[in-house]
Amino acid sequence: MPSVPTHSRARPPGWALALALFAVYAALALLWLSPLSLNLAGHLYDPGDSMINSWALAWDWRALTTAPLELFNANLFYPARNSLAFTEHLLVPALLAAPVLAASHNPILAHNLVLLLTFPLSGLGVYLLCRRLGAGFWAAALAGFFFAFCPYRTLQVSRLQIEAVMWAPYALLFLHRWLAGGAWRDLGGLLLFYVLQALSCGYWALYFGLCLLLAGAWGLSLGRRWASGRRWAQIALGALAGALVLAPVFTPYLSAWSDMGFHRTMEAAVQGSAGPLAWLAAPKGLALWGSVLGGWGHQEAYLFPGLAVLALAAAGVALYRGHGRPAPRWLYLGLALFSLAMSLGPEIRLGGLELAGPYRFLYEHAPGFAGLRTVARWGMLYQLFLAVLAGLGLTALLARVRPAWGRALLVGLAALALGAELFPGPMPKSGPHPVPGKLPPMVTWLAARPGPGAVLHLPMDSLRQDAFFRYLSAYHWKPLVNGYTDLQARGHAALAVLMKAPTPELVADLARGGVGWVLVHRAKLDPGEAARVSAALEAMPGLARRAGQWPYLDTVAFELIPPRAPAPALPPGRPLPPAALAASQWPQDMNRALDGDPATAWGTGRAQRAGDFLQATWRNSFELGGVEMNLGYEPQLLPRGLRLELLDASGSWREASFRVRLTPLMAVLARPARVPARYVLRLERPQRALGLRLVLTRDGPWPWVVAGLTLLPPAGALAP
Repeated sequence: MPSVPTHSRARPPGWALALALFAVYAALALLWLSPLSLNLAGHLYDPGDSMINSWALAWDWRALTTAPLELFNANLFYPARNSLAFTEHLLVPALLAAPVLAASHNPILAHNLVLLLTFPLSGLGVYLLCRRLGAGFWAAALAGFFFAFCPYRTLQVSRLQIEAVMWAPYALLFLHRWLAGGAWRDLGGLLLFYVLQALSCGYWALYFGLCLLLAGAWGLSLGRRWASGRRWAQIALGALAGALVLAPVFTPYLSAWSDMGFHRTMEAAVQGSAGPLAWLAAPKGLALWGSVLGGWGHQEAYLFPGLAVLALAAAGVALYRGHGRPAPRWLYLGLALFSLAMSLGPEIRLGGLELAGPYRFLYEHAPGFAGLRTVARWGMLYQLFLAVLAGLGLTALLARVRPAWGRALLVGLAALALGAELFPGPMPKSGPHPVPGKLPPMVTWLAARPGPGAVLHLPMDSLRQDAFFRYLSAYHWKPLVNGYTDLQARGHAALAVLMKAPTPELVADLARGGVGWVLVHRAKLDPGEAARVSAALEAMPGLARRAGQWPYLDTVAFELIPPRAPAPALPPGRPLPPAALAASQWPQDMNRALDGDPATAWGTGRAQRAGDFLQATWRNSFELGGVEMNLGYEPQLLPRGLRLELLDASGSWREASFRVRLTPLMAVLARPARVPARYVLRLERPQRALGLRLVLTRDGPWPWVVAGLTLLPPAGALAP
C-alpha cells in the first residue's frame, strides 16, 4: 500500500477549516458587540431601527406561518394595504430567526442572534471566495476577518438589513465557478445566493445586483465565453427563474409606492450620498480612528477602511498574478472603484462646485434606484471588494517571503494591524426593553380585547415612539394606525396633526373606519397637549369612553364607539363667485386653486409661517355654512393654527369659529396619492359674508397648499 505523505495526513479537510474559521469569527463577533452580546434577550443597540427590525422579524414569521398571502398587509399604517412595503421586509433574516421566534417568542433575542450571525457568515463567504481565487489560507482568513468586522459594518450595526450583506461573497464564488465550468449546479448556486441577498435587503438587491452583472460581463468577455449559445440559454433561464421568485416580493412595493405617493427627490439622494472626502472619514465608534477621522463624515458617509487593508489591497493590484487563472485583481479593483464612485451620489459638491455624479444616470434611468435614499451605502460593497483585493495582496506578499518565520511574522503583523484599526471599543446599548414575561400591562390588556379594532397610539409623529409602539404590537397583533417612515406617509402625517386637537367629527370618522382604541401616553406628550387631548376625548361620551389607565407612560385608553348613523354626505360646494383674490405668497398662482383640478395647487412654496394668508372677496353677500379646502394629493400640507375671517357688510373682517374635518378620512389614509383630501371648515353658526380670509397663526415644517376652494351652504355641512 503506498504511503501517504506526512503533510497530507496533518492537513485537515477543507470543510473542517471552514467550520473552525466560522467558529472563530462567531467568537470575535461576541467580543465585538459586547456588552450587547451579554444582554441579547432584552437589550438592543438602538431603540429605533433595531426595534423596528425586531418587529419585522416577528411579523414575517407570524404571517408566513398563519397567512403567507397576507405577508405584505402588515399591522401598521392602518387602513393602508401592502404596508410592509413601506420599509424593509427582512424576509430571509426572518427565516434565519424562525427557530428562535418559535421557541422563545422574543423578537429582540431573535434580532440580536441574527445580527451576530451576519458577522461569521460574511467572513466565511469572503474566505471561501478568496480561496477560490487562489489566496492562501491565512490571507483568505484575514480577508474574511476584515469584511466581517469592517468599519462600515460597525457604522451600520443598528440596521440589520444593511448588515445582512453576507450572501454577496457566496454569489460571487458561484459566479466564478460558473464562469470557469458552465455547470448548471454552479448557476443554481449563483441564483440561490443572489435571491437570498435580494430578499435580505432592497439596497443589496439593486446595488449588489448591478455589481454582479458587471462581474458576469467581465467573465463572459474572457476567452470568448459570450459566444457560447449554452451560456446564453443558461442566462435566460436563470434570469427567468430569478424574476419569478422575486416578482411576488417586489410587486407590493410598486403598488404601495403608487398608492402612498412615495418619492425620493434628487436632493434626498444627494443628502444621503458620500462627500468627496468621505473615503477618509472613519466611524466615530472605532477605537483607533474614530476620534481622528470621525469629523470628516456625515450621516452614513464614513467609508475609510483603514490603512492596513488599503496597503494589502494595493499589493493585490500590484503583485497578484493568479497562478494561471485569469487574474481577478482588475475585476475587484474595478468593482471597488465603481462602488466608491457610486457612493458619491447624483451630485458631487465640493466647496462651491457642483458636478454631476456617476450615480445620476442610475437615479434617472435605472428602475428602482430613485427609490433608495442612502447612496453612501455603496460603501459596504466598496469594503467587500477591498477585502478580496487584500486577501490576494497578502497571498502575493507571503509568496515572496521565504523563511517560515518570516511568513508567520507577516501574518501576525497583518492581523494585529487589522485588529487595531477595526476594533470598535465598547458598543452602546439600550434597554432593557419589554419582552415576554415583562410586558407593560397595556399590552396584555390590548391582547385580551375582543374584535379586530385598530389601535391608535398618541403621540403618532415620532420615529422613536412609532418604533416602540410597533414593537409592542408583536404581542397583541392588532392593526395599528401608527406608522412613521423616513418617507412621508401623507395621510398619517395629516392625522398626526389633527389628533393634537381631536374633534367629534374626526373621532366619529375613525370609529366608523374600524379604529377601536386610542391610547394616550401622556408622559410622552407635551403637558398642554396631553391635557387637551384627554379632555377632548372625555367630552365625547357618545363617541369615546375611558376603558383603562396605567402608570406605565401615564397611559389612558379610550374605546371608540361607532355612531349608529352613517356619515352624512357633504353638500355640494359652491365655486367661488367672481372674486378679487390675494395671497401672502404667489398670488399669481391662485388660479391653480380654482381650476377644479386636485393635481394643481396654490402653495406657499416654503415652510408655513404665522401670517401666511389667502383671501377672496366678492360683490354680493350670501350665507355660508362653511368652507372646503381641497388639499389635492398632499393632505399632510394642511394649514397649522388656521384662523378664518369673514368680511361683513360693514367692511370689517371678523373671526369666525369653526370645526374641522379631513374627508374622506379612511380613504385618504389608505391611498393618499389616489384620493384627494378635502379639509372642511364647518362654521359654528351660519354667517353672511362678502369675502373670506384664511390666516395661519403658527409656523409649520411643511408648505401650505390649496388645490381647490369652495363655499358650503348652511344646512348639513358637518355632523358627527
